[in-house]
This record gives sequence, structure tokens and C-alpha cells, in this order.
Amino acid sequence: MKRNKKQYLVYYLKDNILILDVFEYLESLASDIVDYLFEWHLVKENKVKFQKKLVFSFLNQKIEDDILVFQKIAKDIDCSLLCFYKLNNTFKQWELFYENPNKVISVCKSMLKNKLPNFFENKNEDVRLFENIKGTFKTVPCLIPTGEDEYFLQNFLKKLKRVS
Repeated sequence: MKRNKKQYLVYYLKDNILILDVFEYLESLASDIVDYLFEWHLVKENKVKFQKKLVFSFLNQKIEDDILVFQKIAKDIDCSLLCFYKLNNTFKQWELFYENPNKVISVCKSMLKNKLPNFFENKNEDVRLFENIKGTFKTVPCLIPTGEDEYFLQNFLKKLKRVS
């Protein structure tokens, strides 16, 4: 279930922004937690019991390491980093291993919101942003923006802070 970090990153060349799909990243974290707990034989009847202290320490370390990677990629491209969250009600395979997958989403989202720079949550269920991808730039997939993407970015650009 391991994923490449570039699967939840897209680059928008026109405005020089690296966009992190936080929900995709969150799903990767949820999957990593399952792998970690299986590895340490902490799973009962193929279900992960959400052990807060253990999961928090794992998530803290994983998120800190990944943020450094995201920042390095942004620095290599010399761009800003936008962390964009949109809840997708269809979870991937990891959901099957949790007694309460919504609790995992809630805890991970809360931790990410506090740690990631330029975090923005799209609560509008009708608008899907940053989905058209074509080509790559320095191995990061490139965004082909829709009108909704452009509108959102123009309004958000003023608030975006450069990450060092």
C-alpha cells in the first residue's frame, strides 16, 4: 500500500505553487498506521483499535518527516506550498481495517491542520479542485487548471505564505 509522495502533490506552473492534496496524504497516513500496527502485531481480528498514544507518536514522527520532504520539494522548485483539504466520503482500502475510520480521519486532519503551512479546507461539496493533471515538472505532476481552480487560486494567492 506504500505510495510515492508525488502522488499527492501537484505543481501549478503559472503561479508557481506546489499543491498538497491533504486528503490523499491523510489516506496514505491511515494506510501507514495499519502497516505499522500489523508489523508490531497490535491488530486484533484484522481490525486496528485506535490506540491514541501509540498512533499519535507514530503520526507525529511521520508527519514531521514528510513535512521536511514537502518543504524540500517546494524549495527545489522554488515555489510556495498550498495544503488543500477536501473530504472525500469514499475511502480507500485502509478503511476496512479500522473500527472507526471517521475517527482516524478526524484525528489525522486535526494534526495536519496544526502542522501544515497554508492549510485550506474546501467545504463546498459541489466544487472539486485540482483534478486535471498533465505532464510533470521536475518529476512532480502538473496541474491543468479549470475555471474553478483559477478563481480559487486568485482569491487565495494573497494569503499564501512562502515556506522556507
